[in-house]
Amino acid sequence: MNWVMVHLPRSVHVWLAAKLGMTVTEALYEDMQAVDSCVVGKVVMHELVEFVRVEDRNWRDLSEGVRARTCLVAGGLDDDENDSWERGEQLKIGNSESEAFKVERRHAWNIQDPGLFVSGIRSWMQRCAMPDEYVNLEKKRV
Repeated sequence: MNWVMVHLPRSVHVWLAAKLGMTVTEALYEDMQAVDSCVVGKVVMHELVEFVRVEDRNWRDLSEGVRARTCLVAGGLDDDENDSWERGEQLKIGNSESEAFKVERRHAWNIQDPGLFVSGIRSWMQRCAMPDEYVNLEKKRV
């Protein structure tokens, strides 16, 4: 997202969001622009991306290094459910409390349904049950 926010004209970004069924208000766009300057975000993105093609990434090694309890949420209309489940299983190697979920939204679903996004973060941080819209991928496979 950072690359898109910095290098694409606003009109292209708004058009792309509209094609995906999202509305980007002026205030949201400004907030998204402001986040781009976040040093921590850039460091995290660099560590995750490593300028390596997706098919060449060693997800297992990357996931084993993540010790934090992690919540992975896939946008079920765009993200591959099996890949998301596998990433969740790999994250459990670093921390057994990590979990993978999906919501029936497009990939950038936090923009489509910010209320659901926030309620999921709140539930995860407070260690409460996730909202009903969050489908636990591990439990779905059982």
